[in-house]
Amino acid sequence: MLYYRDGVLWSAEFDRDRVQVNGQSLAVTDEVQYRWYANYSLSTDGTLVYVKSSKLLDRSLVWVDLEGREQELGFEQKPFAEPRISPQGDRIAVVIESKNGADLWLYDLERRTGNRLTFDESREAQPAWTPDGEGLIYSTKRVDDLFLLMTRGKHEPIQLTDTPNYEFANLVTRDGRQILVHYYGAETGMGDVGVLSVEGGAVEPLLTEAYNETGAALSPNEEWIAYASARSGRHEIYVRPYPNVDDGLWRVSKEGGKHPVWGSDSRLFYWGQTHIMLVGVATTSEFGMTGPKPLFSHQGYLYSTNKMFDFDRTNNRFLMVKEPPENTGRSNTLVVIDNWPTFVRRSAARGQQDLL
Repeated sequence: MLYYRDGVLWSAEFDRDRVQVNGQSLAVTDEVQYRWYANYSLSTDGTLVYVKSSKLLDRSLVWVDLEGREQELGFEQKPFAEPRISPQGDRIAVVIESKNGADLWLYDLERRTGNRLTFDESREAQPAWTPDGEGLIYSTKRVDDLFLLMTRGKHEPIQLTDTPNYEFANLVTRDGRQILVHYYGAETGMGDVGVLSVEGGAVEPLLTEAYNETGAALSPNEEWIAYASARSGRHEIYVRPYPNVDDGLWRVSKEGGKHPVWGSDSRLFYWGQTHIMLVGVATTSEFGMTGPKPLFSHQGYLYSTNKMFDFDRTNNRFLMVKEPPENTGRSNTLVVIDNWPTFVRRSAARGQQDLL
């Protein structure tokens, strides 16, 4: 069998009758790309395929206005991902990636300083601020659960969930009592949206259709919820009333979309096929909209499964992660190994622990 641990893909002889591993595990490769999960797969005929990891490149944090004009924040470039602006607009929580994991960092915009918050050998992801700006809700691949971390004083994580699901925090409600959560069911593997008390406990399902729902975002008045759903065969942006989500459903994107963010109660942005898109929203008597309208090309900015940008409502600008020029347009490399068990045994017989 194969398994991924500590940045390495391992092979082990497995006794099905005794349900145990025989002997020592052998390293197959340390070049498997890991972005929230290890990107490899097997077929029943003994073929192994994986995405080859690429060198982590330093990126820039930049402000981008509605016309696409950039302004660098001035921090040292690092492998930034998933930046989130504090409710007070004075600090930024951001993930900094490494080869075997990722940690949370905190940047002070006034003092121009950065402070590392987590130090475990894991991958922290998708931070969400509490309304008072004192805490961050985030997920960690160490146990696939949600944690609360206070940003001042001692940084001792408090575990909020203990379930078999993969869970990610989208946002914390204005009263600070509930978290909108994106989670994957242990049995179906489908993405759903639920609500969790900040005090912990069980996630209450909110959007649980027969296709992936991701990226839930509440309007500032918390009367509307926007999210991405694959109900049409590809991800599009939809809006529903909140919290009574069954009272209406409107599709607001036309040609695909992910990662919605509210600029105000009347403006909704999302990541389109080639541009950041704007939808005007009117809710005086019933739901109405204008657009979508393209704002600026998002080519050259970091994109992934999780949302890689944020919006500063006070200054009417986006916080984006800018890729270095050498990373723009780069494609992934697939490695295919036929009859991988034989390959591993022959390589081990030659005394090669690092096989590829």
